[in-house]
Amino acid sequence: MEKKARRLVEREGILTGVKSLLLAVSGGADSIALADWVTREYGHLQIALAHLNHGLRRAAAAEEAFVRDFGRERGLPVYVQKTDIAQAAKENKIGLEEAGRLARYGYFRRLMRDIPAQVVLTAHHRDDQAETVLANLLRGSGLEGLAAMEPIACGLGRPFLEVTKEEILASCAERGLRYMEDESNQDPAFLRNRLRHRLLPELEHYNPQIREALCRLAAICREDNGALNEAALELFSALRKEEGAELAFDLEALSYAPAALQSRLVRITRRRRSASSAPRL
Repeated sequence: MEKKARRLVEREGILTGVKSLLLAVSGGADSIALADWVTREYGHLQIALAHLNHGLRRAAAAEEAFVRDFGRERGLPVYVQKTDIAQAAKENKIGLEEAGRLARYGYFRRLMRDIPAQVVLTAHHRDDQAETVLANLLRGSGLEGLAAMEPIACGLGRPFLEVTKEEILASCAERGLRYMEDESNQDPAFLRNRLRHRLLPELEHYNPQIREALCRLAAICREDNGALNEAALELFSALRKEEGAELAFDLEALSYAPAALQSRLVRITRRRRSASSAPRL
């Protein structure tokens, strides 16, 4: 496990130039294994733990206390925020999974700014990646969705993205690490649990290496999507016309571009209009 994680960190430059980082720690096996490894491997860096208490389950308070104790034992500062995810989901008319995801990443980014920290590391692993690809495939996502999670993007790093859940659990056992069990991981009401416990095991009858196959698909889509994004940025620069405060384009020249580039150019333009910084895909 550690060799895989170290190789990915070095290959993708996840911690290149980083002096201060946050570790997203829920208290589960994945995040505890990550925190244990990072503090041993990169203990020379300034490290802090971040925990979001969702308030969804009875165990939420115990998990928060567990993370605080872990940080105290390791001599690490622990930042905690309590959020009513159920209320947020209701107000925004979204599911609990999506509300939780938005709350977590919003909290991490605010904390990165306030501490400050240069990067936040999460414990997403290979099995998570396979589930994400499959979920996005079922939604009819394009290349960007099928590319799923990146090892490092916008200050968010995932050192365990090539590590399996089995390897994480084995490392916890070998290291004698205690962690909290999240009973909601068995709840079929959540899509990810249905993918994990029902659909993926069924797909293994057709391809025993389905998780590896889905992760290969993500890597291929990530490369292809990146190439198309770069081409779209070049097209944006070539066809853009400044007309006062507005953006305009040579529509005749644009009509000759492939549809895949046209749609990306539209997204660039929208983001350019909504941000003062340079356009990003």
